[in-house]
Amino acid sequence: MRHTIQSFRIVALFAASCSLSEAAISGVQLLGATNVQAAIGFEAPPEVSCRLEVSENPNYDPLINDVNPSLFTGADLDNRTGNVVDSGKRIFVAGSRSVNQALDQKWYSRALQTDTLHYFRIKCGNDTATGSFRTANIPVGTTYPWPFPQDPANGNFRWPSTDNANRNQTIIDPNYGTLIRRISVPGDAPDDAFLAKPFANAGGASWTNPQGGLKDDAQSASYGGTGKDWLTLTDPGIGLTPFYEEVQSVSAVKLNVKGSGGAVEVCLTIDGVSCRGEIRTVVLDTPDSTKTVGAATAVDTWGDALWTYDVSSRLNKQFGVMIRPAKAGTPVSIQFATIDVTLSDQAAMPEAGFYKTCSPQKSNGGYHCSYPGPGHKPNNIFWIQPDTGEVRFLGSVVAGGWGGATALCFSNEALWDPTDPNIYYCVGTTADGKQALLKGTYSGNDNAPAPGSAVNMSWVNLTPAPYTLETLLKNFSPEFDPTKFGCNIIQLTTHHAVLKCLLAGQDSAGWIAAFDLGNRQPLGSGGTGSIVAAQKTYASPQSRWCGLHSLEPITGIDWIGWNAQFLRDSNGNLMYNTTLASSIPAANGRYTIQVSGEPAPVLTDALAGDVFSIPGAPSNDTLRI
Repeated sequence: MRHTIQSFRIVALFAASCSLSEAAISGVQLLGATNVQAAIGFEAPPEVSCRLEVSENPNYDPLINDVNPSLFTGADLDNRTGNVVDSGKRIFVAGSRSVNQALDQKWYSRALQTDTLHYFRIKCGNDTATGSFRTANIPVGTTYPWPFPQDPANGNFRWPSTDNANRNQTIIDPNYGTLIRRISVPGDAPDDAFLAKPFANAGGASWTNPQGGLKDDAQSASYGGTGKDWLTLTDPGIGLTPFYEEVQSVSAVKLNVKGSGGAVEVCLTIDGVSCRGEIRTVVLDTPDSTKTVGAATAVDTWGDALWTYDVSSRLNKQFGVMIRPAKAGTPVSIQFATIDVTLSDQAAMPEAGFYKTCSPQKSNGGYHCSYPGPGHKPNNIFWIQPDTGEVRFLGSVVAGGWGGATALCFSNEALWDPTDPNIYYCVGTTADGKQALLKGTYSGNDNAPAPGSAVNMSWVNLTPAPYTLETLLKNFSPEFDPTKFGCNIIQLTTHHAVLKCLLAGQDSAGWIAAFDLGNRQPLGSGGTGSIVAAQKTYASPQSRWCGLHSLEPITGIDWIGWNAQFLRDSNGNLMYNTTLASSIPAANGRYTIQVSGEPAPVLTDALAGDVFSIPGAPSNDTLRI
């Protein structure tokens, strides 16, 4: 008889190590394992029903989601869908590429974790057999991704439910079996707070004058119904840019409500219709009483996850609160209400994604990694254990005590030393506006500090005056003009800090330079660092009139790649123009045209081989000198 095993291909036959209490269970075999599934074969008396437990722990606690009957009814039974039962012979397929809704109404991945040791225990009546297997690693050579799991009921994409405030939550990628854990959580790096924000819109069935609850004046919103109808107050006018909406989350929400009449129930809403999270109760006992609900702890989002795009009035004017009598038919009055919303920075990937975020060396078994916050906010440092996924927040990178202004080390301009996991580099600015290369030495022993703390680093300036980066570069190449080009550290290779010096922002004319870190001590105090290479990007015959877009590391060697772009100014406009002084002949071939002079503003003279673009309709003409 042939049997088809759903979503599984038997690739090998191995004997698994088993401990049998009696002979009722026999022939236990691992039939094969992929990165997300395993097939276990065994025999038992036909009249006996069997169960299978699978766990990543030898004590079988917790069970993997796929065979956990507390999540999915009958998930551990040998006759569940996808298994094979042929008289006394059985094949149990553990794991699947799917996401299903469990008894607790949350969604869970049913896949096994890739390249992970699993323990299994078969129970048939009073008999037990145990064994273990390791899932395969993710196969190489896959040229296309698996599609997102879908809900078979309606075809919607599904992903496991996330607990956004729980850094210890583990999720198994349903397609590939990789372990996913959250790095940052609300409360790590408290940031912006929008306090006492009034609402713009009000409404509610059975409420008289709902608009009266928008201002602290003589008017109020009054409930006169027989039920428990909601007064809805929305649009507190919290304005956020799209950038902030992507890299910040809500860490706490507090409602301030003034009114009378007794107990009322309140909740948050993001659609102006239904509650988001918990419904809470507060007693309004006098007309002048103002009561506060929520934000009892540093992280309080009323039992649900809120992100900045949930609360932003730019995207969602329906964010707000709903208020109703706690007891049906109770007359209550709402004089005024405001809301406090506190945000936290969340870890984000550096722009373009090719900057190294983590130290290549381990510290206490984990890696130090830095991720940028929103805008020009400092990076946040985390310790990440690669085997278990454990994460600890170590603090925000704020460089002080080095002899200059406090530096917010952000984005790509703050990088780890390639050889020491406790050394971090950042760009600071001296009192006279010069760039300084700062070295931070971490000494926190990877213990998590209090939320909102600065990372435990001591700082020293490696390039103090008169050894500033611009001065060193000017001494190395007299053609460099430090009054026009501002420099930043953009990448670290094994021994060098690579500098990008721009005239007017990204895509403008620039210089690339390499600073040899030497012995990593301050210049003038025994330090041996020096500029060892420098070149303007518009000097090469292949890149004349090209702007410096980005620098990209080439891993493992002391090389750097750079990406050229059309020259632009700080506003993104094309630069360096000249004006035609005479008409261009309407003909092909070689001819002379007159222009007003060299391209302006002054950068370099035009030479034979340069290409010019001449605006026209229906398209531009291109000419080479």
